[in-house]
Amino acid sequence: RMYQLTAASCGLTTVFVCFGVLYDFNQGMALDALPSLVVGLSLPGALYVAASATAHCTRLPSLVSMLDGDEELESEYINLALFLSLSESGFFMWDTRVTLAVLQKFLYFTMAIVGTIGFQLKVLTF
Repeated sequence: RMYQLTAASCGLTTVFVCFGVLYDFNQGMALDALPSLVVGLSLPGALYVAASATAHCTRLPSLVSMLDGDEELESEYINLALFLSLSESGFFMWDTRVTLAVLQKFLYFTMAIVGTIGFQLKVLTF
């Protein structure tokens, strides 16, 4: 449960830091916002580690099934590969499997919301 709360707080902190950077840009302190921007861009790295662990766990059954051995060991390898594929191991947050696609969607929606608010407030202009 603690890992779920830590990952959720990391994601929420990313959102709040992005809004803080937007506020700093609105106040005209763009240079002061750079440390917050670096923190906001590096926080999803922790979520990337969890998502890549899930991707590695997904590829593990095929790796186990490739192992060679005698007849007795081969059936054990097949049973292990079947167990690993049916257990759906990986990083979960409240019954949701955290994959790279989920992380990508989270970052996309966060940046879309921050960008939309920034353009509506005329903070971000082209």
